Amino acid sequence: ATYYQKLIEKFLSSNVIRCKDCKHYTAECGTEQFALGHCPFLQSHLVMSEGFCAWAERRGDSDAAD
Repeated sequence: ATYYQKLIEKFLSSNVIRCKDCKHYTAECGTEQFALGHCPFLQSHLVMSEGFCAWAERRGDSDAAD
């Protein structure tokens, strides 16, 4: 169990951007931990807030294209 806990901690400390922290994600229902929302890249309203993908951009990051 210790091995898996360390693996999880390493994964969570990486640069993965969760949907709930992505500027493209819009929460629509549920609690903060278990929210479902919309993602324009997936064209879906059933995206979990704890999910992640290759197109994520951290909310608040400046971008010249915006």
